[in-house]
Amino acid sequence: MGSRGSHETYLLSRCLCCGAFYHLGQTIAMDDIFQDHWRLYQKILNEDYMGHREIASFLQQALAPPLKQLRVLELGCGDGDLFFRLTPRVSVGHYVGVDITEFALNIFKERLNEKDDLPVDVRLHHRDMLSFLTQCDDQFDVIVAGYCVHHLSADDKQQLLMSVLPCLKSGGQLFLYDLFLKDTHDKNAYIRDYMAEVRQRWMSLSESEQVMVESHISECDFPETVSSYREWAEGVGYDGFAQVWQGEFWANKIIRFQI
Repeated sequence: MGSRGSHETYLLSRCLCCGAFYHLGQTIAMDDIFQDHWRLYQKILNEDYMGHREIASFLQQALAPPLKQLRVLELGCGDGDLFFRLTPRVSVGHYVGVDITEFALNIFKERLNEKDDLPVDVRLHHRDMLSFLTQCDDQFDVIVAGYCVHHLSADDKQQLLMSVLPCLKSGGQLFLYDLFLKDTHDKNAYIRDYMAEVRQRWMSLSESEQVMVESHISECDFPETVSSYREWAEGVGYDGFAQVWQGEFWANKIIRFQI
């Protein structure tokens, strides 16, 4: 069993921001917990507290119009929220979605079944994203990871960046939209400032739901600074790195890696 923050710890980390569970070790009884957290995720998504609409809009502009149909890999795809936001405006020819949560993938499949005329080759994999990358023999124009990488340890984040490199075509891009530390933050300051935002602006959440959010970020969030990712990108061998979007909430950012 790995250290806390690793994708192999004992925790079952429920990612409230992306709608995906990351099973971080031993199985526990979770039906009631799952349903509570899934409802909370839906509320956060519907109220757009994490900026999903603006993120999708940014990616639509960044990826369109392409010269060809894109090959896209999404890590932590959840129930397909980003996919269905992008496909009306972005030319995607081949899409691979990876998620550890079978429940979310089943919802994704149900949504796909309602789109009989969708001109995209879609493949969904019920896998841990790190193990998928290490065994991936395909290459993509674009890889996206949304609100999931901050659950990994620093070592596993760097491993993910290294594992993505051979999966990108020449000129390919990795977009990572996630939660980030301020340069002056430690974990306690991150929790303090995050919860101040939740209490001030996430007005539709009940007190018990706010407690769930605080418990989640305290136990399962291991965010990094943008500067750390910049250093790792240079060390791993990416040709380009930039922060390309900042949400209204200070923690929400998109960073882009290029080869």
